[in-house]
Amino acid sequence: MGDTQISLRGAALHSTRSQATALGTVRSVEHLVNSLEETIAQAENNLGQSQRRLSDLEVQTGQTFEYSDRLATFARRQQELVAALDLTKRQAGATVEAPPDEPMIENEPAALAEGDWS
Repeated sequence: MGDTQISLRGAALHSTRSQATALGTVRSVEHLVNSLEETIAQAENNLGQSQRRLSDLEVQTGQTFEYSDRLATFARRQQELVAALDLTKRQAGATVEAPPDEPMIENEPAALAEGDWS
């Protein structure tokens, strides 16, 4: 049979599973209620860490890219190579047509007979 869930609803939803006995179910609910303070403390800790990370990342977004000069040099070189190789031009004769299907040679077997794997 399916498990029964007991939910405590307030600003958030907290749930626990019912146990085999009434005493076990009451203890599960008590544990849920008693652990709410720990859950809040952990959420506040996570929030503080996230805010510190955010401020660190905001500082990094204001910095210049360390390799911006090299990147610009390589981008210019790439454009020179593209121009030298005429990669931007579309040539009509550049398309290669597929060769027509060759007829099958008479001496080759058309296919192995079913069950013949030799």
